[in-house]
Amino acid sequence: KNNFAVLIGIVLDEKGEFKDVDEENLVISRIEFDENGEEVYVAPTDEEFEAVRDAYEKMVEEWDEEEE
Repeated sequence: KNNFAVLIGIVLDEKGEFKDVDEENLVISRIEFDENGEEVYVAPTDEEFEAVRDAYEKMVEEWDEEEE
């Protein structure tokens, strides 16, 4: 079982307030642990990237449906 981090850009306006998200620059990393138990973020395989991206997109669709 692997853990992943999905990072998206947050766009702030000139006042520093939330304006939008930049999903065009989505970053997905697999979280592993080094010998000291510290988190290390590594590139996922192509298959992992696609699976996590698909899961993320499904979650966003569900969130959008809940807002309607």
